Amino acid sequence: MQMFPYIALVLSQVGITLKMYAMKMCGKRAGGAFNSVCINTLRAAICLAVSILVWLIAGGEGTTWLGHLIILLSGLGTAVNLFTWILATRAVSLTLLEITCMIGSMLVPMALAPHLFGGEQVALHQWLGGVLVLIGAVLFIQKDTDGVRDGTPFYKAMITVGCALSVTAATLGKKLYSVHIEAKGLGSAEYFTFMSFVVVVAFFAILFAVFYQKERRMLRSTGAADARVELPYRRVWHLVLLAALSLYACELLTVYANRLPAAVYLPLSKGLNIGCTFLLDVLVFKDKVNARKLIALATVMLAVVIVNL
Repeated sequence: MQMFPYIALVLSQVGITLKMYAMKMCGKRAGGAFNSVCINTLRAAICLAVSILVWLIAGGEGTTWLGHLIILLSGLGTAVNLFTWILATRAVSLTLLEITCMIGSMLVPMALAPHLFGGEQVALHQWLGGVLVLIGAVLFIQKDTDGVRDGTPFYKAMITVGCALSVTAATLGKKLYSVHIEAKGLGSAEYFTFMSFVVVVAFFAILFAVFYQKERRMLRSTGAADARVELPYRRVWHLVLLAALSLYACELLTVYANRLPAAVYLPLSKGLNIGCTFLLDVLVFKDKVNARKLIALATVMLAVVIVNL
């Protein structure tokens, strides 16, 4: 079915939008690094439980050693990105962070497409579409003026680059698996998603143990030796469930969507992301619409048309 990858792309964006809503609401109700680790640990565990069930229903097949290596790359990329994104937003402006991540997750894979993705070629008009998406992102994202910045210049550079590299690794991993493993019948999208969440759960389980002990030491230093570390789940469990199911749907559907050529998929996915973020901000979070955002949205829509010429 030729339209299926496009349908999967749109549905994956619905998952991304729901995930963004749920995580933003979680941040409002339970902020801070420890709460973020708690929320991501539970979210990853729910995704893993769902992915096991779907994988078994789909037939329970495995993959090759190369498939497992690609899964490890993508899973670590996803896990590190989930964690570093929160830290990076405290160190640099959202504009700088999002543009850096977009360069990594869109332009780098497009440049590598002829070498990594079975000889896929990127035409000039598709490069133009990718650049227009990037311009739209620059126009769309409002400048962060709160003045809150954590860390030294070296730390800011490292955390920003780490966030960008991790999302690049996750993006490359999904595309590599789709082209070199799934397309050749050597592994399924369901298995990729299942094993990716094994990696993510292991990553956050380690972080949870580290941060939990840190919280305990902080409580003891204040003289509250018998005080319990408060977990945020009672306040946000329903939002975590929504975020987890949305994240799983997004991860699975993205593998299906990656059957599209990289020069089509990457600009399309970023364009949809910007457009849906705009709608989420305006319709749900009551953000004000201004000329800058409308120009940005028009630029992105033009990019989507150009990419599909």
